[in-house]
Amino acid sequence: MNNKKFDAIVVGAGPAGSSAARRLCQLNRTVLLIDQAKFPREKACGGGLTGNVEKFLDFDISSVIETKVTSTLCVFRGKILKRLEPKGLNVSMIRRPKFDHLLAMKAKEAGAVFAENARLNKIMKSNGRYLVETTAGNFESSSVIGADGALSPTARVVGLRNKMKLGIAMEAEVLPRKEMLEKWQKLAIFDFGVVPKGYGWVFPKQNSFSIGVGTVENKFPDARKHLDDLIRRHECVRNPNGISIRSAPLPYWEKMQPLAENGVFLVGDAGGLVDPLSGEGISYAIRSGKTASEFINEFLNGVLNSDHGYTEEIERTIARNFEFAGKLASIFFRYPVAAYILGVRSKIVNDIFARLISGKIDYSILYEEIRSSLPGRAYRLLKPILSI
Repeated sequence: MNNKKFDAIVVGAGPAGSSAARRLCQLNRTVLLIDQAKFPREKACGGGLTGNVEKFLDFDISSVIETKVTSTLCVFRGKILKRLEPKGLNVSMIRRPKFDHLLAMKAKEAGAVFAENARLNKIMKSNGRYLVETTAGNFESSSVIGADGALSPTARVVGLRNKMKLGIAMEAEVLPRKEMLEKWQKLAIFDFGVVPKGYGWVFPKQNSFSIGVGTVENKFPDARKHLDDLIRRHECVRNPNGISIRSAPLPYWEKMQPLAENGVFLVGDAGGLVDPLSGEGISYAIRSGKTASEFINEFLNGVLNSDHGYTEEIERTIARNFEFAGKLASIFFRYPVAAYILGVRSKIVNDIFARLISGKIDYSILYEEIRSSLPGRAYRLLKPILSI
């Protein structure tokens, strides 16, 4: 690699980092995109794409979509109670190795230099520039984007996001028997009431199922047991032909903190931008990556307070919605039986959530519509929590 100096160095080539790198290149900036892995690489993730993902991308991703979910099966404490076909449900299922590789290649096509197997060792600032040491060489830039996940080394080095609320997820990719795949391929399963302050899921792919458990708790000692129990409970993944298991921290959103300072910007999981109710983060990763690029471009043009502007924009467009999601999560986890009866198995509530997932409404609208759909007695009971 001949060029060692760039306008921006992006650490992490997941959806947030690749989206940021591509947009910066479109703004005629020189960009180095680094990742510690060789692509395509595996990633612990359920792989469900909401309608918002395609809304924030300006290129076709049909080549990496494995299947589309048209109905959901809700399970509560081991009992299958409700199969629903929410109106307008729009969820695409992908596998992260192929999806992330596509986004990284799109960034490369736009002009980013992509360095794989490049682990970050150190970030230092000297004479207004950042010196970035990696296992693939040493580089220099005017700005740095931390897109390096929940345990972001970039955030630690520059002192951002010192207080992060981490949950835990354990996910398995299961190779099922052929007849199970044909029977269950359009159905997403949600398993509630067993995982403490969390839930289990079974998502279909083209040739496999993603099955996992996740919690907002920062300790999950029984994760493997819950995963094994989940596999035994569901016919579609029972007695599989093969299984591979991964785990990962989940940086659930808790409260607003500065996400940028002196030319260093945090995006995606590194910024804690994960939905506190569903655990979904891909759409927020892409959105924050593209948003950060605009403010970094301003920063490189000498616009003052661009870092604060980025934090304020994320607070306005994403964090406010997370406040509503957090309120719903607190109800769901404190009153799981009531939440299941009034929400999970309700066709009205599921149709509202389908519109959210499809990108037609945001959490603030969903929250108000759910409040108005509750029976009078239930609303009076939950009013102290629902007030925001």
